[in-house]
Amino acid sequence: MNPMETELIDSICAHVYNTYPEVKGCRPKIRAYAQTRQLLIFQSRATAGDGRTISHTIRVVVGPDGKIIKMSSSK
Repeated sequence: MNPMETELIDSICAHVYNTYPEVKGCRPKIRAYAQTRQLLIFQSRATAGDGRTISHTIRVVVGPDGKIIKMSSSK
């Protein structure tokens, strides 16, 4: 599969940023997933009020047509 086009990635990023504003501005790491799907991984870190670091990871599975199939979040 060819690498995803920039417009398609920007569209997916905009949807993820609207759903999870804490990762806004983070560019995803793109990996092959299954046969025709792509996995986009967004990671961010924030500092809590008590000084501890909190990491947040969003995983997005995208089909060959650019539609989001699944999104999951972990902290």
